[in-house]
This record gives sequence, C-alpha cells and structure tokens, in this order.
Amino acid sequence: MLSFVSTGRAGLIRRAQDSRAADRCSVVSCDGAPLTEDGRCFTHVSEQRQQVVLQALRDDPTLTFTRGLTVPSGLLERILEAAPHDLNRRPYFKRADFSGATFPDHVNFGDAQFESQVHFKGTTFTKSADFQRVVFGEASFRDATFGGEAKFAQSQFRDRADFRQCKFEGDGDFGDCRFAGGADFTEAQFSNSARFSAARFDGDVTFARMKVDGEFRLRQAGFEREANLSRLQVAGFAELGGCKFALGADFTEAQFSSMARFTDVRFEGNAAFERVRVHGEFRLRQARFQGTCKFTDSVLSGGCFALGVRFGEEVSFVNATWDRDVVFREATFNGRCLFEGARFGDLYISVTPRSTIGHHSSVPCFRVGRNLAAHASHE
Repeated sequence: MLSFVSTGRAGLIRRAQDSRAADRCSVVSCDGAPLTEDGRCFTHVSEQRQQVVLQALRDDPTLTFTRGLTVPSGLLERILEAAPHDLNRRPYFKRADFSGATFPDHVNFGDAQFESQVHFKGTTFTKSADFQRVVFGEASFRDATFGGEAKFAQSQFRDRADFRQCKFEGDGDFGDCRFAGGADFTEAQFSNSARFSAARFDGDVTFARMKVDGEFRLRQAGFEREANLSRLQVAGFAELGGCKFALGADFTEAQFSSMARFTDVRFEGNAAFERVRVHGEFRLRQARFQGTCKFTDSVLSGGCFALGVRFGEEVSFVNATWDRDVVFREATFNGRCLFEGARFGDLYISVTPRSTIGHHSSVPCFRVGRNLAAHASHE
C-alpha cells in the first residue's frame, strides 16, 4: 500500500495551516482555544460545560482555555470568582494564557496573583486595563495593545517582565512597581504618558528604542543593574529626578524633544549620553556621576543648567554641539574633563575648590558664542 507525503513549499504551508486550524476554535472566525473533541472553544460550548470548566479551577487554577478568546467583562468576572482566593479575597492562578485574546470592555485584574507564567502576548485591551497591585511570576505582554489607560501601579513582577513592542494608546502607569527579574520595554510605544515613578528594577532593564509621545516620568526610580535607554524617544517632558543607577546607564542616541530634567540623579556606574539630542532645556541640578560620563557628539539646542553637579573619573564633551547658554555652577570635577572639538553658545563654569579640572583636563577647543567664564567659586 502506497502512502504519499506532501513535500516542498506547498506541503509546508498546508501543514502549517492544518496546525493553526487545530489550534483554534472550529467555529468560523473564532480564534479561541479548542476545548472539546469537536474543536469548540469555551464561548461555543454549553453553559453546563462552561460551569464544569470553571469549577475545575478550584483544584487546578490554570487558565489555558482563555487563549485567543474574546473575554467580555461578564466572563472575566466569572473566571476571577471561580479561582481560589486567599484570606484577603485575592484571586490566585498558577499559570494563565490569554495570548491573542480580546477584551472588549474595561478590564480589572486588580490584586490578582499569578504564581508562574502568565501570557498576554498579542492580547488586545480595547478599553482601560487595571493590573494594580497584581503579583506576577513571569509575565509576557509582548505585542499587546492597550486601547485605554493601562494601570500597573504597585504591582510586583517576581520574574522577567516582557513588554516588547507593546502599544499603549492611553497613559501607561507603572508607578511604585517592583521588577525583581529583568524588564524589557524594547520598542514599546506610548501615545500619551509613560509613568515609572518610584519603580524598582532589580534586574537588567531596557527601554531601548521606546517611543513616548507624552511625558516620561522616572522620578525616584531605582536601577540595581544595567539600564539601557539607548535610542529612547520622548516628545513630552522627561522627568528623571531622584533616580539612582547603581551600574551603567546608557542613553546613547536618545532624543528628547522637550525639557529633560535629571535633578538629583545618582550615576554610580558609567553614564553614556553619546549622540544624544535634546531640543528643550537640559537640567542636571545636583546630579552625581561616580564613573565616566560621556556627552560625546551630543547636540543640545535648548540650553543647559547644571547646579552643584559632581563629575567622577572623567567627563567628555568631545565634539559636542550645545547651541545655547550652558551653565555649570558650583560644579565639581574629580577627574579629566575633555572639550576637544566642542562648540557652545555662552558657557559659564563655576567650579568648587575640590575640583581637579585644572590638573587633568584638555585645553578647551570650542566656539564661544558671546563669552566664556570659568573660575573657582569660593565656599
């Protein structure tokens, strides 16, 4: 007896299509995960079967039937109510998979607990989504779309948090969150504000190529490991006051279209601002740089005011172009200060007696728009 196996491109496409068909509801135009032998998803089975599935969550709080499902507010309430609860009435799940699901209504997962993996890959939240005070294990929101405000304030991510390529069409609030594992916001897009004030990042974190059309607030945030903010784009006000970067902070090729404020920031490792573009005012009041700090090839068109800044091992302004007034008042330079090829408008440098700028610095070689004032202040 002969058997034939499809080969070539056509065969591969056919097998892939068959696999996708087996992975979704048998009802036409429904992407829900199949639940029954005839391939129907949770939405398309009987009420009695739905009740059996929900009751099973008491013994095994694992959500898999939700993948690809359309989850209206009524169904979400039933799922949360069916799950086990702790003494504080917080719903608990071991694992959950909402990949590709659609939430057409306002979503409230507030205070829920996910012990292990939870997937919201490619999920669509049509309206606002409330994840405040949620405890996550490993969480993936990659490619998810938030149509309204996304609230994650005071949530805990005990493992890796993946928000790559997410789209936030409303405000995104991650204030006072704790990221115990790595956090990845690569190429995330915020149409309004992105707030991370008082957030704590214990693992590596990246905001690389993230785009924020509104305000970007990182006030009082703490970074215990490497922080990658390269090619970050912020159209609105950028507030990083009070941040602490325990290791390296990379802002290479970041762009700030409005004011960027780094008041009282602590850089305990190296800080890279190479090829940064700042079109609004750049403020560095009371900032501390313990390692090297590089503004090489940076372009500032909105002026700079830096009061009480302390530079560590080395600061480089090589080939920097800062078109307007640049004020370093009561600055402390503890290492080399390099200015080769730099061009400024008005430059005023007032250094403290502790500074070593006169001992280990290159000869200034830059264009002065109106005047240059450099002297030691008296304390």
